[in-house]
Amino acid sequence: MHRPFGVTLLSMLQILLGVLLVFGGLTLHAIRFFLSETFPHVPWFTSSAPLAIGITLVAFALIDFILAYGLWVGRRWAWIVALTFAVLGIIITVPSFFVRSGFGEILGLIVYLLVIYQVMQPRVQIFFGRGPACTPQSVDRTASVNPSVDNPATGGFCAGCGAPKSSGGEYFSSCGAKLG
Repeated sequence: MHRPFGVTLLSMLQILLGVLLVFGGLTLHAIRFFLSETFPHVPWFTSSAPLAIGITLVAFALIDFILAYGLWVGRRWAWIVALTFAVLGIIITVPSFFVRSGFGEILGLIVYLLVIYQVMQPRVQIFFGRGPACTPQSVDRTASVNPSVDNPATGGFCAGCGAPKSSGGEYFSSCGAKLG
């Protein structure tokens, strides 16, 4: 099955976030290295805090790169992790509206909601092996099939799940596979 566009977009966003985190981590390390010499009287520059934060950011970047790979190739665990991160993001973002409601909070909430919407789509769930249970034995093959989409090679049924083809869409409503 082809990777849905939304999954490609999510994967690319994870890679972008990982690159930004690596850049941020390396920048903190560089700031500590160069500014500790320039400003030895500023305790934060001479402490290990910038280094610890930088290492943590690079570790999070590694997690983002692993998640991006899992999303790209359709690993089941990546679907779970993406959904979990989005739900946790909403849980963290909603209370922040009461402290400080700004553009970042609104944008974050919108992105998290879009991620949840995307990963819950039938085609996306099937891509990750999580689609609705639809077996050829559970499908009534005597159901009427629209002649306009009937394919003699497949008998008018989905080759993956056995559901009868129907008109009005580009994908099977039962399993999300593309009509063809």
